[in-house]
Amino acid sequence: SVQNGVVYLKNGSNEHEGRVEIAHAGQWGTICDDGFGVEEADVICRSLGYVYVLAARV
Repeated sequence: SVQNGVVYLKNGSNEHEGRVEIAHAGQWGTICDDGFGVEEADVICRSLGYVYVLAARV
């Protein structure tokens, strides 16, 4: 079973980009929110070990 809150990047052209997927209730899913922006992307980038976000597209 996958631990809630685990995130990874999927289908990017390299390991540093891609669609964000997050584990919730034992399943993987995408984030869908009109309010998702650079601040939220920065939190995800930091959780993946990056220092800061360079770009966020929704």
